[in-house]
Amino acid sequence: MTLATLALWGALAATPVAEIGPVPPAGTNAEVLAWTQDLYAAMEAGDFPLARQISARLPRKKLTVRYDDSALPAEYRVKYRKAVEAGLDAWRRVLPELELSFGTQGDILINYTETLPADAGTGVPQGATFFLSRDPSEPQVEAVLANFRLSPPQPSEGEMITHETAHAIGRALGLERSARPGGAMGRSDLNARARVQVLSQEWQTVRRLIALSDQLRAAAAEGKVLVAPRPVLRADTMEVKFDPQMQGAKVPFSFQISNPGNAPLSVVISPDCGCFSLGEGQAQRGLEIAPGQSSLVQGQIDTTNFPGPFHKAIYIYSNDPDAPLRRIPFTSFVRPAVRFIHAKPQDVTVLSGPNEEVEIFMAVDSEAKLTVTKIEALGAGLAVKYEPWRGKIADPTLGESEPVERVGYRIRLNTGSMLPAGRSPIGLNITTTSEAFRIIPYTFYVQQGIAPSPVAVVFGAIPSALPASGWVILTRPGQPFKVTSVRTDTEYFEAKLGPSNERGDLRIDVRYKGGAPTGAVRGSVIATTDDPKQPEVRIPIQAVIQ
Repeated sequence: MTLATLALWGALAATPVAEIGPVPPAGTNAEVLAWTQDLYAAMEAGDFPLARQISARLPRKKLTVRYDDSALPAEYRVKYRKAVEAGLDAWRRVLPELELSFGTQGDILINYTETLPADAGTGVPQGATFFLSRDPSEPQVEAVLANFRLSPPQPSEGEMITHETAHAIGRALGLERSARPGGAMGRSDLNARARVQVLSQEWQTVRRLIALSDQLRAAAAEGKVLVAPRPVLRADTMEVKFDPQMQGAKVPFSFQISNPGNAPLSVVISPDCGCFSLGEGQAQRGLEIAPGQSSLVQGQIDTTNFPGPFHKAIYIYSNDPDAPLRRIPFTSFVRPAVRFIHAKPQDVTVLSGPNEEVEIFMAVDSEAKLTVTKIEALGAGLAVKYEPWRGKIADPTLGESEPVERVGYRIRLNTGSMLPAGRSPIGLNITTTSEAFRIIPYTFYVQQGIAPSPVAVVFGAIPSALPASGWVILTRPGQPFKVTSVRTDTEYFEAKLGPSNERGDLRIDVRYKGGAPTGAVRGSVIATTDDPKQPEVRIPIQAVIQ
């Protein structure tokens, strides 16, 4: 070997080999995964000013919120501002090291619009929409919150504003939206009064993301080159279709995930339904798959509580920048062991008066091999009778337009005279000879007259001098009615008619005008109707003036 060759080998040996950079965890949103890949590309190109610019957008402990409520009516501003502050507090409780504040130049912009279009998948009007920007001159996350949600539109509850705020912060901290409700990232377009709780998996992922981002910022500042980690998610199936099953069947399944990339693949498997059971340690806890390795995912589906068309899915969250979220649908048809079909199909059975008989057909599949031995009605004053039955009837919940031959039982329930006015649940406990369906619970709703939902307009504690708003919806399914006027019996509140929906449900808006003395206020909204049997509907108003 010549001296020149030895010198060349020595020079090669002395050349530092760039190390592979850190890998974001599963649950990281697509935007942050893309930014990290762009940062690595800038490093490899030697463009460290660009790398430092990109690294500044990665998750960090300090975030500023720019809050704009100029589009809100005055009566919502105090309530919603407190709700937004509660969203910041939800994150502070689990990650005290976060520095969250309000400012005029925010990393997060929160503003409002009256309503938003319906979600293309669910058909439900959106409660919020979120935009992420890579432009340093723009907020990293813009959250547009709906003042009104659902149909007919109803004012967003403060708890929902809190949830949307916590979700916006989670997006700015690098998290992906969760497919299942719950936590900060499992947001909903419904309108509930449920307190948001940031899940341990969420804040732990954020802590890892901030540490990783700090490491990348330090490398960019030093001019250090890191090779882009490229974990790659490969699943050997895109969809699982299984043969039609009898309700109650346990259906096994399996699929394989492999990683042909150059860095560890982090995976979190999240079913969208409690009907899935997975191998120990696989669901929600996550898998780490080394480069060149694979992992078998096994489980089963319990069809007991899901008769009819089966459309569920498993979501795979990963740190593959090209596939941060993959959905594997599971489809089939589960033949119902038992179907309950009302003689008068309605979401709610509207009664004409006391002691009315409700007729229900309990259709039993021949393969279910069950016999009813007892039916118990749960509630005072209710009486139930049943008998074997055979006949033709269509099941609208299965999309049937023509009657189908069925066998089972005819159930006749007398509602008695003790049901309260408005909407009430009625429960049946049906005892059978089947081991799989020993007791079959069945609940349906009956309604007497025009009913308010909720049953009272609850303002809670409100400042004496500031206006506040509330609402109530009047409904009577299948029996249209008109409200000719609305008023209140207290000088401190006013009511006006709001919009209705295609079902005839009607919203009444209630506004506190301010100026009431401190203490509990009791009053009513009074709606005058065109129904001679129910010319007035009175809805309580409940508030505590502070």
